[in-house]
Amino acid sequence: MDRVKFWLYTLLRRAERYTKTDMVYLAKGGFWINLNYVFGSLISLLLSILFAYYLSKDLFGTYKYIISLAGIAVAFSLNGMNTAVTRAVAQGFEGAFKRSLLVQFRWIVPQVLVTLGLSAYYFFQENYVYGICFLAITLLSPIGTIANTYGAFLQGKKAFMDSALYGGISNLVYFLFVGGAVVFYPNLIVLITAYYGAHALTNSFFCWKTLKKYQPKEEFREEDITYGKHGSFLNTFGILAAHIDSIVVYHLLGPTSLAIYSFALLIPERLKFMFGFVSTVALPKFSEKYAAGEEPDILRKTLQLLAIAAVLIVLYIIAAPFLFSWFFPQYSDSILYSQICSISLLVIAANIPTSAIFAQGSKRGLYVYGILGPLFRVTVVVVSIYFFGLWGAVISRILSYFFQTCLSLILVRKTQSE
Repeated sequence: MDRVKFWLYTLLRRAERYTKTDMVYLAKGGFWINLNYVFGSLISLLLSILFAYYLSKDLFGTYKYIISLAGIAVAFSLNGMNTAVTRAVAQGFEGAFKRSLLVQFRWIVPQVLVTLGLSAYYFFQENYVYGICFLAITLLSPIGTIANTYGAFLQGKKAFMDSALYGGISNLVYFLFVGGAVVFYPNLIVLITAYYGAHALTNSFFCWKTLKKYQPKEEFREEDITYGKHGSFLNTFGILAAHIDSIVVYHLLGPTSLAIYSFALLIPERLKFMFGFVSTVALPKFSEKYAAGEEPDILRKTLQLLAIAAVLIVLYIIAAPFLFSWFFPQYSDSILYSQICSISLLVIAANIPTSAIFAQGSKRGLYVYGILGPLFRVTVVVVSIYFFGLWGAVISRILSYFFQTCLSLILVRKTQSE
């Protein structure tokens, strides 16, 4: 075993000549995070199979619509605090974790008012099912929103093994809750309650577990909390942009079309999600480098990810018909849309410059990136879906991701040159 470890260590160090990256650090952090992402993707696949077999397209589309609409409410919380906590903890200020929990609790009221307002609206419209769904979201969603900050602390501490372990258990609980609801009681209210109940339960437990195990130091910088508030304000636009396509598809094309669109995105989005470990590992590393006055080679790392994404796109286009015939035969209408959607995998390259922007802590860069990217996406999505239907949704997604990648590269290069 020691010889194998030595051989792997030597191989990774030699690879650094070509990648110009700390491959040992990437492998250690990336292994645990990717293990969690792979397990999460497996859970997502199994749940999607259950959705396809046990739920009608109309019910599944409505379920996705409720979650997307509720997702916009999160924009009114301090959702950007996690990035600030990771950055602060990586630089030695662990007290930002506990301080952020208190601040987030104080600022949760706007999120609660939005979901409570949606609940009241649907009750007034005599749509009692939607009204009860948003009432459940009002009670459960804030708990998960605040408590998930434990993951940001673990990333800042580079405690990737604990992060993967807690995340894996959370995914398992989520599968049991939602999967059980799908199979035994496929009702919209039960599905929504199971979804948010699972997140509230696991996030609150592991937040308590993290505080107890690591006992973070009290020292924090008020500027990190301010940074988190700025990031939260900017994330408002990003969260709106992330959910706008589902909401517009539901209202213009109906829940069945939203179900077809959701399954078209399913595998490409999971593949993209699996590369989230890059930003998770890169953010604390970049934060350390910028704090020490060093500048990482952003362009080289971005091009390396672009090459990997291009290979994945080709492989997925070939494999998609087989994957759908095996796992989702009910959604054969989604295959072509999904193949074209896979082009959006190029956005995984944006993990590098985006992490650098957050690590730099440049408020101007954050504002430009946080406003222009979402504004472009919202505009393109609404116009494209209105004129071109589902194809408009697919094309607008690709265009917005391309714009996001280019914008992040321009901003990080400009900031480094100043």
